[in-house]
Amino acid sequence: MRLQYFFPRWLLEGMLSIDVRVSQCPEVLIKAWNIRNDSMVPEEDPFLLAFTGDLDGIKALFHERKTSVRDIDPFRGCSLLHWAISISCLEVKSQVRVDKRLQLIRFLMSQGADVNVEDHYNISPVSRLFLIERRFCTNNSKVPRLATEYFEAVRALLPESYIDYEALGLTRLHRIILGIESGDLIEELKGYDGLKLINTADSAGKTPLMWVASLGDAEATRILLEHGADITRFCHRGASVLLYADLPEVLEVCLKYFPVSHINFIHPNRSESVLLNCLNEGTVLLMDEAAERKRIQVASRLINAGANINLGTDWGASPLSEMASMDRPIIATFLLDSGADVNSVDDDRVTVLMTAVRCNSYESLSVILSKPRNFDFTLKDRLGWNILHYVAFHSNIRVLQLLHTVDIVGIDPGSGVDIANSKNSSGRTPTDLAIRRFQGSRKVYSDLNVLECEKDEWFASFTKLLGRVCSLTKISTACRTLNSRARITEEEEKEEDGGSSDAEYNAEYEEFHDAAEDLVDST
Repeated sequence: MRLQYFFPRWLLEGMLSIDVRVSQCPEVLIKAWNIRNDSMVPEEDPFLLAFTGDLDGIKALFHERKTSVRDIDPFRGCSLLHWAISISCLEVKSQVRVDKRLQLIRFLMSQGADVNVEDHYNISPVSRLFLIERRFCTNNSKVPRLATEYFEAVRALLPESYIDYEALGLTRLHRIILGIESGDLIEELKGYDGLKLINTADSAGKTPLMWVASLGDAEATRILLEHGADITRFCHRGASVLLYADLPEVLEVCLKYFPVSHINFIHPNRSESVLLNCLNEGTVLLMDEAAERKRIQVASRLINAGANINLGTDWGASPLSEMASMDRPIIATFLLDSGADVNSVDDDRVTVLMTAVRCNSYESLSVILSKPRNFDFTLKDRLGWNILHYVAFHSNIRVLQLLHTVDIVGIDPGSGVDIANSKNSSGRTPTDLAIRRFQGSRKVYSDLNVLECEKDEWFASFTKLLGRVCSLTKISTACRTLNSRARITEEEEKEEDGGSSDAEYNAEYEEFHDAAEDLVDST
């Protein structure tokens, strides 16, 4: 018998897993698990590194004692082994990636990873391996050779463990669909017991319909829908059937029954729309061009069915903005051709262009700027930063030079001067940010985007950009300030400031630094 209990977070920032095993006498094992509620950068997120199969990254965190096999994520309760086992259909095309994932699993096992610890949905690493294998093999006559070899190798690495189908909440219909038990789906649905189970969810909240959709079985999807399966249901993670319908032919069947009013609904347990989820599929892992084209096929069907092309995240970022941040030019092109709004803003009023510049997404920015698109360069974010503030504070030399190839303003010269001299909420112009980004003791940004040897070229290019923005008519305020102040020494700055004290300077510095930090956090 196995009992797992979650203490309230206010009582204990951890989880106790109690295993009761019957041998010569009852043996009670108590294991404490660390719930990682701390915010982590991607490079130090052990769950992300495990999911992507980054063995070197995981080993580095273990060496620095920043993670252990007892860590579990706070959202799904998964251990590192849960995530390490989760191979994708993209990875089984690469022998190198499969081998690295196997090495990662071998390493975690050597560190004492528990194959029986269950996540919030009663799924252990062993059960997860089984479910992933079912998804690969069920209704798929052409299972990739590497996938078969991977599952065999992982089973050899993990000790034998009992899979509790009852704990997984798998009904008779689930088991037939997953190939665990033999049976005919149509015959099963003819009886009362079968129909009674048609909308029954498993421990993760997945109904039989969600499973057949995720398995890519269009015919079984149609059968369940014709027999009354509820297509508007959501699993515990907030995913609808549309999120599980990876294949265009399966999605096409689902869209015939799916109410248009639900297609743009973002569930409270999710942070993105159906359309964005479709485009995001596999973004954490390597996605080749063929996989992106497949995503576009599915996304195109969603848009034709009524999906809002500008609805992305629950914080207001559009799919185009998200694709720009990841530098996905193929999908960005598709969204633009489908009518995506280049001036859409998120809840912090950050535009698509601001996002692309902040992330230095050169390829996506090239696509976005390749045609006249009625950009509104007068827009400002919540902190009063316009596009030139972002260029001054974030751009590398490639992105900066790219901006010279387009008519960045497209409005009258007077407005261009206003944009160039615009002050943010801290009273800083784009020129101020450019100077403070690099110069002397007032450097406030540890810049990795511009090399030391590129600074002069960057300043010259930025000055030229300001001139273009001002349409070469009124550039004295912005350009002369940049050219002169870039050479001002600390002593001259003190004279310019009227001999301001260190305390006054530090207060000014902190004010600006806080504004910059707020921007980074908000975007």
